[in-house]
This record gives sequence, C-alpha cells and structure tokens, in this order.
Amino acid sequence: SGGGPESLFALASGSVDLGSAATAAVINSTSGGNDFVAAYPSNGINRQVNSVFYVLEDSPIKSIADVAGKTIAVNTLGAHLDYTVREALHGVGLPPDAAKLVVVPGPQLEQTLR
Repeated sequence: SGGGPESLFALASGSVDLGSAATAAVINSTSGGNDFVAAYPSNGINRQVNSVFYVLEDSPIKSIADVAGKTIAVNTLGAHLDYTVREALHGVGLPPDAAKLVVVPGPQLEQTLR
C-alpha cells in the first residue's frame, strides 16, 4: 500500500489479514472504532531509532527551530511523519502548528522537495 493508513483501511475492510502502520496511525484508527490488535511493534523513535528530515543543500533550514513558518511534506496526516514533526517541534519549544504540514505521496516526497 501507499502507507500505513492505507494498510489499516485494507485491514479494517477485510481485504488483508495483516497490516503495518506507525503506532500513531494505529491509535488514531482504534480510537475511531476499529478493533485492531497490535502484534509486533515495527517503528518508533528512541535513542537507537531516529527520523531524518531532508532539505535542499542550499536551504536556510539547519535545525528544527528553523522550520517555524515553513511547509513540510508528509505522506499522511495523523501518521508517523506527522507525529515525528510535531514531536521535533515540541522538543525545541515550538507549538505543534509552528510548521504547515502538507500531504504528498511517499514516492513523490523527493520530487516535491526539489
């Protein structure tokens, strides 16, 4: 599928027997009424696992604090990248809406950046 939320839609509809999505997407889905069971954690952020943000080489963005007022492409709102951006903003004392998130399909993220 194109991402975790699509995988969860397929799981909820019975089209597939097993799906994979970031924890935030699973929580959103179960809070929306879907009866899922988490079988195996597959991603997250901790001291060993990091998310990486990319900018163009000549970008003035050099740190998370620099994204205030900027637009960030994510593959799905409410999923892992959305959570990661908001957590990073929080980590430097910025509000969750300090940057604008726009949805871009995963395979087009690099093209959109360029």
